[in-house]
Amino acid sequence: MLAASIPLALALGFLVATASRRATERIMTREAARRILPQVQDAAHRIAPAAATQREDLLLPSLQSVQSFSGAAYAAVVSPDGL
Repeated sequence: MLAASIPLALALGFLVATASRRATERIMTREAARRILPQVQDAAHRIAPAAATQREDLLLPSLQSVQSFSGAAYAAVVSPDGL
């Protein structure tokens, strides 16, 4: 009986640990998105006028600001069409 319960307990422990990890990741992702969304929207409103002019000299400072804020390797403007 004991020999059968040890593998069962290990399997159950593995399932609980996996489910807990996935739930924690989902919660952390949702929380990060909730916190960063207002900052991303603010950055989009700042960049939109410069993007509409299609002038790199006006767009570059805004993109550099977003890049610095986000810690990204690069920042780019993409149209709603993905271009």
